[in-house]
Amino acid sequence: MATRYLRPVVAALRRPAVAASRSLSANATQGVGRTGTTGITSSLKAGKNVDEEIRLLLVEVAKLEVASRRMEETIRNSRFHRRKVLREYIAGLEIQQKYTPPTPN
Repeated sequence: MATRYLRPVVAALRRPAVAASRSLSANATQGVGRTGTTGITSSLKAGKNVDEEIRLLLVEVAKLEVASRRMEETIRNSRFHRRKVLREYIAGLEIQQKYTPPTPN
C-alpha cells in the first residue's frame, strides 16, 4: 500500500545525479591532497549509499505495511466481536422477555 506512494521517491533516488561540467584543470587539481580516491570511486560509493538507503527504506515500508495489516485485522475483529456481543445481549433480552411471566399490576 505505502509502496505506491514511495515509488516516485525511490525512482528519484535511483536516478544518477547530474554532474556539473568541469574543466581539465579542475580535474587535475582535484586529486591533490586526497588518498587515492577519484571521482569515479566516490560516485560509486555514493551509489552504494543510495542503494543501501533505498533498501532500508523499503524494509521500513514493509514493516509499516505489516503493522497496518495487523491494525486493520484487529479493528475488523473488534467490530465483529462488538456486534456479536450486542446481538447476543439483545437476543438474551428477547428470550428473557419471551419466557418471563407477565407481572400482575
